[in-house]
Amino acid sequence: MTNSAVSRVLSLVGDLLELKGGDDAAKAMTYRRAARSIETSREEMSDLHRQGRLQELAGVGEALAKKIAELVETGRLAYFERLSAEVPSSVLDLLRVPGIGPKTAGRLWRELGVTNIDQLEEAVRSGAVRRLSGFGPKKEETILAGIAAFRRTAGQVPLGLARPVGEALAQAVAALPEVVRAAVAGSVRRWRDTVRNVNLVVAASDPEAAARGFAGLPEVREVTGRESDRLTAVLHYGLTVDARFVPPDRFWTALNWFTGPPDHNARLQERACALGLATDGHGLLGAEGKPLPARSEEDVYGALGLDFIPPELREGPGEMGALPRLVEPADIRGDLHVHSDWSDGQDSLPELATAAGALGYEYLAVSDHTQFLAMARGLDEKRLLAQREAIDALNASGEAAGEAAGEGAGEGGCRLLAGVEVDVLAGGELDLPDAALAELDIVTASIHSGLRRPAEETTRRLVAAAENPHVDVIGHPSGRLIGRREPSDLDLDALLAAAAQHRTILEINASPDRLDLCDADARRAKEAGCLLAVSTDAHTVRALGDMTYGVATARRAWLGPDDVANTRPLAELRKLLGKRR
Repeated sequence: MTNSAVSRVLSLVGDLLELKGGDDAAKAMTYRRAARSIETSREEMSDLHRQGRLQELAGVGEALAKKIAELVETGRLAYFERLSAEVPSSVLDLLRVPGIGPKTAGRLWRELGVTNIDQLEEAVRSGAVRRLSGFGPKKEETILAGIAAFRRTAGQVPLGLARPVGEALAQAVAALPEVVRAAVAGSVRRWRDTVRNVNLVVAASDPEAAARGFAGLPEVREVTGRESDRLTAVLHYGLTVDARFVPPDRFWTALNWFTGPPDHNARLQERACALGLATDGHGLLGAEGKPLPARSEEDVYGALGLDFIPPELREGPGEMGALPRLVEPADIRGDLHVHSDWSDGQDSLPELATAAGALGYEYLAVSDHTQFLAMARGLDEKRLLAQREAIDALNASGEAAGEAAGEGAGEGGCRLLAGVEVDVLAGGELDLPDAALAELDIVTASIHSGLRRPAEETTRRLVAAAENPHVDVIGHPSGRLIGRREPSDLDLDALLAAAAQHRTILEINASPDRLDLCDADARRAKEAGCLLAVSTDAHTVRALGDMTYGVATARRAWLGPDDVANTRPLAELRKLLGKRR
């Protein structure tokens, strides 16, 4: 099991304990603390278990180490399954309603007998919820808005959960003796920010035996559907997997077909028909209805007289025409938004510099929170100055990977930039004075409070920030948290106009929890003449790897390297930022 999967199971255990309430609720924090340690660990749980080092993790004692070992070894956790049997499964759906946490959901279930979304809505509209202590009209409004948001995304799973689980499962299936290769397909391969399930395409010398082997994997809780070439299963941590089993000579056509989406397949089918070719349930066929001799997806598109169409673009519109040169992970020269242990990040400045250098980055902008976020240990002017001096010293001490530009570099060959993520306060003013911001290499301005305010207020705040000459980037503009918080009401066109006019960069936040701007809004930003940055908002060195999610979002927005600020070398980036001063 991946770290993400182990972390998810322990988080669910925490939720179930809090839903039950009483003495059980007191144990919930223990599991959540362990889940966070696992999610941010730089090492895989399987390795730590093999080395007998699980108890080195913060918050993991002997009992929890045994449970993690059980998950790693078997893909299952008996304690989780027992708790799941004690709580109606539909009660967990309440936790997917924005604005409802485990404590509230537990009270709704235990005190009102609410076990599903429909019952929750009826309890609100009938006035039953208002009669609970601590609940009032404002809470009712929040719950009803959350129910509407839930129904818009019902059955959807965040990509940040589905993709690592799907990739790990594909590796497990590929190790079966009958399997030649296996790959993730469907909406996960197209990098949609939420998906309904994980799709796999499995090429096997004996598809029937491969399907039996798949069903016997420890990750699989239950097989819910079985056809001649298809198996649907639910994993122990709740995800649904749809696997297609094909002969080896149909792998590439099947991967293309089951990556989809249906509209793209229909356009391919129409083109195939015009060329005298055919398609079947596994994709394009060659001459006389025989399997197309494809050794890659490029061959599939080539048979149709088309250049390869990246999965990120297949949802259209326009993917069948001339395609741009899209930004790629290798184009990224640095990350413009990361957090250190000076605020709520986990790692030190030297650790961040070393990790970024290992990724081949030229620069990394340390953008810790400011004083308004006291819970995040936000920096005031004095601490910000001290951090800037520490960054300067670290850069001066490192081997000068940036010597060609006359600059030293930090440890690992990556130069740290002195930055900050300054809060945009309720009136549109910033959390630090302009004089302090003027001394920094880069300033990102973000909203972290009042995210549910009317659109005109949120728009006014962000536009004011974009107009400030010391603000270089607007961070996670919509404020959404996928599956947990809806985007803020916002006049996006007004923000895009201000950003374009004042040459303020807009962020695509690569955290899988955010992916904000989303692909559609990022494409609108490009069309409005805005420049964008793809940054991770990483709070751990492990999260620097989330850049792939942000780049995929940029690709879905049809962005090329010139549309993304942090594809530029350091000297060119400095000139770009300097133009705003």
